[in-house]
Amino acid sequence: MHKTAVVIGLMLVATSIARGQDPNEPVCVVDGVPRPGIQCGPPRPPAGDPLARYLFPPELIMANQEAIHLTDSQRDSLQHAMADAQGKFIPLQFKMSSEVERLQNLLKKPGPVDEAQVLEQVDRVLAVERDVKRTQLSLMIRIKNMLTPVQRARLTQLRSQGPAE
Repeated sequence: MHKTAVVIGLMLVATSIARGQDPNEPVCVVDGVPRPGIQCGPPRPPAGDPLARYLFPPELIMANQEAIHLTDSQRDSLQHAMADAQGKFIPLQFKMSSEVERLQNLLKKPGPVDEAQVLEQVDRVLAVERDVKRTQLSLMIRIKNMLTPVQRARLTQLRSQGPAE
C-alpha cells in the first residue's frame, strides 16, 4: 500500500510539473510578479480520463450482457482478452514494486540524495507505468473492436444513465 502511495505521489508531482510547463497556459501576475502554476480566472473543470468516453470497461459489458445482447463468441473473446491482459499485469506489478522499492531506498537516505540517480530511477518507474497503461489501452481497444456498432451505442447510453439503483 505504501509503495502505491509513493507511485501515486510521484505521478501527481510529475503531472503538476508538466502542467506548470504548459506553454499555452496563461501566467498569472500577482503584485506585478509572474506566478506560473497559479490559476487565473474561473476554475477549470476536472480533467478526468480523456479517453473514457470512447472505450468500454469490461465491468460495464459484464454488467449489461443481456441489455447489449452479448453473444457467446463475444463473451469468450472478452474473457480471452482479459486473461491475456491479466497475464501481462502480474509481471508488471512485480516489476513496479521492485522499481518503487529501489526508488524508496534512494530517497530514504538520511543525508543528501543523488538527484541524477533518483531521476534515473523515476524514469524506470514511469517506464513500467507506461507499460501498464499501454496494456490497459490495448485491452480496451480489443474490447471495443469486438462489439457491434449497436452494442457500442447501447453501452454509451447505459453509461450516461449511470448505475441503476
